[in-house]
Amino acid sequence: MQRTPLTGIYTGLAIIVYLLVFYFIDRSLIVNPFVYWGTLLVAVIGMASAVKRVRSAQGEKIEKKEALKTAFLVYVIAMAFFYVFFFAMLRYIDPSLTALQKAAMEKAGQDTSKIDFTMTIGKTISGYVISLIGGFLVSYLLASVMKRDH
Repeated sequence: MQRTPLTGIYTGLAIIVYLLVFYFIDRSLIVNPFVYWGTLLVAVIGMASAVKRVRSAQGEKIEKKEALKTAFLVYVIAMAFFYVFFFAMLRYIDPSLTALQKAAMEKAGQDTSKIDFTMTIGKTISGYVISLIGGFLVSYLLASVMKRDH
């Protein structure tokens, strides 16, 4: 369990690198829904890696509860990195990305007239908290698949 927070940090940094690769290819890609949601795949890989490491250290045994705790801790840490990075990117580094985000939504036929695209701390924190619900569900599924209690 001691290395789990470190895995969360590495996973968070991997998510940032993943996003930066797309940003430097074409800056509009960072707000592309497929790229944005692709960060979840990076998180799942980190979560599974942490569970596998803990399971290996315990002689290939891990209870579902411990696997859940390990996977979710990695998710919590990694997504904190993601949300801080995304906030900084859209608020300070390249605020014009919000205009690209709006244009993409309009192109998809969505009404954006009542949406404020300004990135704020409040939006970032609420997005993070809401993501923890989904992260818990993903952690639970991962723990169910990776548990070995015999």
